[in-house]
Amino acid sequence: MNLKTIGKNTIIYAIGNVCLRASSFLLIPIYTHRMTIDEFGAFANLLITIQMMVFVISVGAQTGLIRYLQTFEQEGKTGELIGSTFLLTLGSSVLVTIFSCTMLSGFFSRILEQPDVDRLIFFTCMAATVQAICVEMLAYYRARDEAVQFVLISFVNIPLLIGFTVYFLYVKNGGVLGSLYAYGISYAILACVLLLRIFPKIGFSVSWNAIKTMLWFGFPMIISMVSWVVIGGSAIYFLSYYASLESAAVYSLGQKFGQIANIILLFPFQLAYEPVVFANMANDHVKEKISSIITYFIIAFLITATGILSGTRLILPFVAPPQYTDVFIIVLFMMPSVLFQGLYSFGATLIQIANKTYLLGIGSFCFMAGSLLLNYILIPQYGSAGALVSLNIIFMLAGLLALLVGIKNYPIAIDLRRIVLLATAFIVILLIFFLVRNAAMLTFIGTFFLLMGLIVSFLLWPGFLTNQERAFFGRFFLKLSWR
Repeated sequence: MNLKTIGKNTIIYAIGNVCLRASSFLLIPIYTHRMTIDEFGAFANLLITIQMMVFVISVGAQTGLIRYLQTFEQEGKTGELIGSTFLLTLGSSVLVTIFSCTMLSGFFSRILEQPDVDRLIFFTCMAATVQAICVEMLAYYRARDEAVQFVLISFVNIPLLIGFTVYFLYVKNGGVLGSLYAYGISYAILACVLLLRIFPKIGFSVSWNAIKTMLWFGFPMIISMVSWVVIGGSAIYFLSYYASLESAAVYSLGQKFGQIANIILLFPFQLAYEPVVFANMANDHVKEKISSIITYFIIAFLITATGILSGTRLILPFVAPPQYTDVFIIVLFMMPSVLFQGLYSFGATLIQIANKTYLLGIGSFCFMAGSLLLNYILIPQYGSAGALVSLNIIFMLAGLLALLVGIKNYPIAIDLRRIVLLATAFIVILLIFFLVRNAAMLTFIGTFFLLMGLIVSFLLWPGFLTNQERAFFGRFFLKLSWR
């Protein structure tokens, strides 16, 4: 397993994710100024619903394609694997749409407080379907380690999503339904581009063996993937139901800022890390490399979290009206949950290597149940504060348990000393940001530079990094600066 390859692909994926997801952040001022806060809260509910539906409709195929593409390629059956996955997606979409339109109408009528709820539900299902197809087809490029192709094709969605959203909100005054149209149409066009690029090259066929393989591997992943969306997003449902759409809107915007860490760090790490690990499972040094990567990830997260918290405070007044001023405190207390999401992803990979994905399904279902219970108890009484407490408790337990179970099934050595030091530094950073949350802007900016200096000093402290690591990072950043 080549750390250089993972580092290079992580940067490529990070750049791609930042640019791709930048479209959603460019849309924040459009959403918050062209929709009322209640409409934005309703739209946030639909976006969370789409993310849940994507995993159900795709039948866990994204990870399955990464896991099995090399095997089917060696047998000359790539078209069979991709074609069978595509057929599964269409069949699953029909079932999800029928269920949602017939069984969930009453629930969405209660929380959305919008006219024509049935149409909103139907187009939510359609948007989820085309996004699921995009995710699966892009996984083809991930599995082949074609990071540049993955990023370039993903860029197609940026001007589409922005352009259609501006059209439907500014020209048509479409509100929630218009935003949903823009979302679905942009992903539909991207899906067509991917299908027209991939199928002519690999062919299209369907086999029961490929369907069975994807279902066997992917079905437990449905529970796992949906569970994490529920854990991260069900608070929006509860806030809409027990508090108000306004509370849901503020919490949702806080999530968007908090997820910047996922966009620029966690997702790129996963995109680059998983394919290389699965392709090098027989390598004798893979365990040592995984252990090092976990430590490096936490280091990178400390720097990322510091930047996110500073950036949120600085740009929030420019992207959202005064009703959203509580967003910073939500982002601040959401940071621990994001860190533990990262640790969970490493533990999950170890469990997948051992081919025990059913453990992920069982564990995720239990954590989802715990999250729903905590949200039900805490949110009616404490609102957004209760949602944050629930979120951090669940992700802390999930991250630690996933690592423990993963290490038990695929033993690796954890650098506990450095991880404890990094955890202590993270707590100190959060405390400092909490103390200066209401400080003047110049004081806040000064605090940011002070913290970054302290982090660098901490990392350069004698004995924290080995000489080999210092040399590696020195060469890495020198080469990066020349590029």
